[in-house]
Amino acid sequence: MILAAALGLAPAIAEAQPAARVSTREAATAARLINAYRASRGLAALRVDARLNAVAAEHARAMAGVNLLSHDIGGGYAARMRRHGLPTASENIGWGYETVAETVAAWRASPAHDANLVKPHGRMGLARAVAPGMRPYWALVLAP
Repeated sequence: MILAAALGLAPAIAEAQPAARVSTREAATAARLINAYRASRGLAALRVDARLNAVAAEHARAMAGVNLLSHDIGGGYAARMRRHGLPTASENIGWGYETVAETVAAWRASPAHDANLVKPHGRMGLARAVAPGMRPYWALVLAP
């Protein structure tokens, strides 16, 4: 499912869905995977931040709630980050990957997403949201 949105595999029409289950439990695993990658490039490790987990959870829930992979749900990415006091944050999103390892691998394989993974950030938050009968939506927020 690499680059699901680019391949047209992500849902294209936004419509209300049943309430999504949201989890930030995979954040530590994501940090381990991303930090190993960053270390291989001589970059400092990221630490999991509860506030960024909450920001990621909000967006993952919003995407699952309307069954749409997009940075622009809820007023757009830039407005969302400003609302949370994170004007220099980066965000990666994904859809359809069952595991955090698959999701991180897809981000590494995408030049734009990979660029976010190696920016000079120090904190990260990750969340996964799944509504009944749907595949997972993922959100990663990285910030200084």
